[in-house]
Amino acid sequence: MLALSPYRNALQAVMKPLDGFALCTAEKRPGRAADALRAVRIDAGMAARWPDGLSGGQCQRVLPARALVAEPELLLDEPFSALDTVTTAALLRELPPLLGRRWAGLSGTGCAVLFVSHDRAVVQRLADRVSSLHDGRQVGGG
Repeated sequence: MLALSPYRNALQAVMKPLDGFALCTAEKRPGRAADALRAVRIDAGMAARWPDGLSGGQCQRVLPARALVAEPELLLDEPFSALDTVTTAALLRELPPLLGRRWAGLSGTGCAVLFVSHDRAVVQRLADRVSSLHDGRQVGGG
């Protein structure tokens, strides 16, 4: 929840990264942000809520929508560190298609994600390639 501003509702939070990008006009930003939120199963009613009106899992869903709305080529994240196992399992099912799909009306074709995790099972399930670090040095994968 600390990653979201208490002065922006979920829709406004997802629109914020579009400031300064020529990805869409100001008029189209709310629709683009709403599409991003729907992709992570945040409906219009939840999109109008402030962070303190969302559950931890809902806040955690707003964050990838906010990150992906600007069509990055690379995303670095530790998405599961604050989640319970049920929410983690749901995101493990939902994130891969979300990251690889084309957003409706957008030109992006997906993005690469560098996930950071201490849970090897999560990494093995999500990643195409895995690299491990020990004491700051790469010890496996590549």
